[in-house]
Amino acid sequence: MKRNFYALMALFMLFPLLSVAANEEEGYKLINIEPADSSVLVGFYKGDSIIFTTNTDSIFGGFNVEIWDANSNSIVYSDFTVNKTKEGQWMLFFYENLYFLKGHTYQVELTGHEGSSSKSAAIAKFIVTYQGNGTNIGEEDDTDYEYSNIKYERFSPVDGSPFDNEIRNDVTVYFSGDAIIDANRCFILDEDSIVHKFETISRSNINNAWELIISKDFLASCTSHFSVNIYAKDKGGRMIKGNKGKGLNSHYELTYLCDYGYPKVAVTPRGGNLRKLSKLVFGNKDGISILNENNNITLFEEDKTTELITINSSNLEENDSLAIFTYSFPDTLKTEGTYYLHIPENTFALGHKLLPNRDNWVKYQIVDRLGMYGVTIDPDDGSLLPSLTRINITFNNWDAVGPYYQNRDTITVTDEKGDTIAFASADYDRERTQKNQCFIKMKTPVTKTGHYYVNVPAKAFILGSDARNMSEAMYFEFDVEEPPLVVPEFAVNTMLDDDYALRHILVQFPEYVYVFYKERETVAVLTNTKGEEVAKGIMMLGRYWNELCITLDDEYHINTANDFVLILPANSITMDGKEYKADLEIPVHYDPATSLPFTFADTSNSIVKVYNLQGMLIREGKASEVLNGLKGLYIVNGKKMIIKPSK
Repeated sequence: MKRNFYALMALFMLFPLLSVAANEEEGYKLINIEPADSSVLVGFYKGDSIIFTTNTDSIFGGFNVEIWDANSNSIVYSDFTVNKTKEGQWMLFFYENLYFLKGHTYQVELTGHEGSSSKSAAIAKFIVTYQGNGTNIGEEDDTDYEYSNIKYERFSPVDGSPFDNEIRNDVTVYFSGDAIIDANRCFILDEDSIVHKFETISRSNINNAWELIISKDFLASCTSHFSVNIYAKDKGGRMIKGNKGKGLNSHYELTYLCDYGYPKVAVTPRGGNLRKLSKLVFGNKDGISILNENNNITLFEEDKTTELITINSSNLEENDSLAIFTYSFPDTLKTEGTYYLHIPENTFALGHKLLPNRDNWVKYQIVDRLGMYGVTIDPDDGSLLPSLTRINITFNNWDAVGPYYQNRDTITVTDEKGDTIAFASADYDRERTQKNQCFIKMKTPVTKTGHYYVNVPAKAFILGSDARNMSEAMYFEFDVEEPPLVVPEFAVNTMLDDDYALRHILVQFPEYVYVFYKERETVAVLTNTKGEEVAKGIMMLGRYWNELCITLDDEYHINTANDFVLILPANSITMDGKEYKADLEIPVHYDPATSLPFTFADTSNSIVKVYNLQGMLIREGKASEVLNGLKGLYIVNGKKMIIKPSK
């Protein structure tokens, strides 16, 4: 696991220059540090400190400090500091002795964070280098070093074993006596030689044992292996001899196999009990492509030797936007039995790193799935629906059924790639007449066209009136296809302004009671029959509740007969409360000779009441007085009118 020494030394010499240059490009500079950069030190004693300042101290909430021994490629000290001197300088305080071995190079990394925690965002990194001039006892010679009498006894998991338990993320170290693990020096090295810290390090409840917790996020990203490096000493400060390093740098290195992060081919259906098999989908959430065109994917019968269907790359239909490949069976497979799908290794390249897939077998069983579950569902399994909102489920073999409170909210809806796109809950109607009937309700209706799986985990329902039995894991399949958008009927009237130019377009929707625009100042576009824009207008309410008025901007002056198309943008209007999701194109024929003159509200001296469109009375009195100064659409004496001041 150790890197090449000379290459590493060159990297350590070059990296500070690169890091400083990068920081200076961003405007961050290390103004001062004590001890100074390139100092020769025996180390730091308890009570010593490193004091430093930058040109942007005010933006940092704290600094993560790591000190590396370049010769042994190991962290010898790690801490997070928010301490400052009275003069406002940053200060790292040493609570125990830290020795620098003679002839060793030490790199100090100061990473400034925006908050007072290492979990906050890192802003800038500053690096200085020190030369060790302390004890001669080190990796080269430990003949005079007095190790602790305590020994590393055993580890769990053992060295070299795989991390293949999704629940476990800890390493337990057992010592022969009362040992102390140096948490500041312990680290994890991944397959790319990147250092990671443990989530926590603490004593176990077992005597003379310690637990080192590894982040599950780290395990989920690991694709092959990682090493654990443990530094421990006794209460007297003497190092416990490990299998790596010597003297003060002695430590134990363990290597574990872990491929949780290795990308996998997501196959849909993913295996298990099916009623039929008509389509296979191959995908990966981070991308998938054909790696070897000569590899064949094969569906075998139960003996795994009799080939039923052979699929090569030319049979796969690629969908770039969904990152999937699809194969459709010539004839739907409905014959009950067991089948095995084989995907040879190196068939696909997966994920951001384009890693080859591993050899994969998927087992399918064509069965009467609902009969096996002992349930009936409505809508039926495999139904084509306009949306997926609720599934009624009847447990045929039980007299009473109810949702189990701990698992009732763990039902998921996944797409063909295996991604969770919705959640659902189990429940029952309080007025139900059959006690064995429940339902599954989507928390968010699934309306997007696609093939979906409703996954019901085990123990989602309690079976039987004595509540001693639990339901098994089940899943159901549905296809959702949005119904085609129906273009509504409409009637169009055009209205002139005082100059006999087109100014208002009234569109009435006779099939609906209420038609509204969703946002004020929504812009509609008027084009000619070639699709070229000729005018824009603001959408308003019309004279009736099911009518819209589009008022063209004053800059446009259309006074000759012509045919146009009025475009109301998608998602801009609602019809009886339902949003119209597409652009609505409305043919408009304009002829000044047949267009309506602009309608003015009555300006006589009759008494009128004027309301706004929200139904609030805003004026009352003689029309000549209360209408003066008003402009726009109002309700006057119970009728909608467009009011425009006379010239």
